[in-house]
Amino acid sequence: MKINRLTAEQLRKSILQLAIQGKLVKQDPNDEPASKLIERIYQEKQKLIKEGKIKKDKQESFIFKGEDNHYYEKIGKNIKDITEELPFEIPENWMWVRLKNISIINGGFAFKSSEFVSKENGIRILRISDFDERGLKNNNIVYYKYESKMFDYFLNNKNIVICMTGGTVGKSLLIKELKEKILVNQRVGNIKILNEMLPDYVDIVMKSELISKIIRKNKNSTNDNISIELIKLFFIPVPSIEEQLKIIVKYNKLLTQLTLYKNIFLYIFPLYIPVNIWYLRFLVNKTIHFSTLFYIKILNMLKNVKFLWIFTQLTLFMQLVLERP
Repeated sequence: MKINRLTAEQLRKSILQLAIQGKLVKQDPNDEPASKLIERIYQEKQKLIKEGKIKKDKQESFIFKGEDNHYYEKIGKNIKDITEELPFEIPENWMWVRLKNISIINGGFAFKSSEFVSKENGIRILRISDFDERGLKNNNIVYYKYESKMFDYFLNNKNIVICMTGGTVGKSLLIKELKEKILVNQRVGNIKILNEMLPDYVDIVMKSELISKIIRKNKNSTNDNISIELIKLFFIPVPSIEEQLKIIVKYNKLLTQLTLYKNIFLYIFPLYIPVNIWYLRFLVNKTIHFSTLFYIKILNMLKNVKFLWIFTQLTLFMQLVLERP
């Protein structure tokens, strides 16, 4: 029997993919369809337009599924079949949208490095090098004297920032809690999710292979650049708010489990014990009713070399059980 050995990062990507395809949590037919959520978001955008807070999008997009099971995108009076552009099928009560349909997206300000000031005299600037997917970096921070024309470039809680240039193009970060005022530098995209959507769910989509593939396909091959216009056109699969919340909770729980998985990989992989397949299935398959605490205890016991033989037998047993039809 051939077993593929997956790293913790590969497992994380697999879990992300399951999440955005509607396969990570059980579908509930009683959940509100995503179409109603999208309608509320549309009304929210119209209100912001009337208040002069955002400009009307002349290329407003609406994606729908026709009676022929093809997906179409309506922009103005034009309707185009985009079935071949969509990477996978989603549940019936989900909807495809463009990222710009559920958010407000802007680039950063072109701050001059020659005019950086001390912390006491300025506001922190967020550059490409100042963040990664784990959070903000607090070394080599730079500051700039604030001017009123920079107001639109402030970063807010629950915004998502994305790198638009360089070797880390496409990396993104959900800003959960700012401890100081921050302005966004050029080549950093600033994405404000509209109120009806859950930013944590959009963050999951942004970190998935769906977005990575779009970036790899469209980035400038010379400088590894992507544009604000490309970011606005990212495809986002949207479930109901109820399911978004379930996905967020499940994904965060699995991230904790993956930390434990890294320990398994560290101790077991050198001995070539095929743990990966059954562990992934344990994480996502609700039909397995073993206690999570039971497995956590087992994982912690891996530090005891004498326990490895017992764990090997358990692994092989679980593999046989989970491979059964």
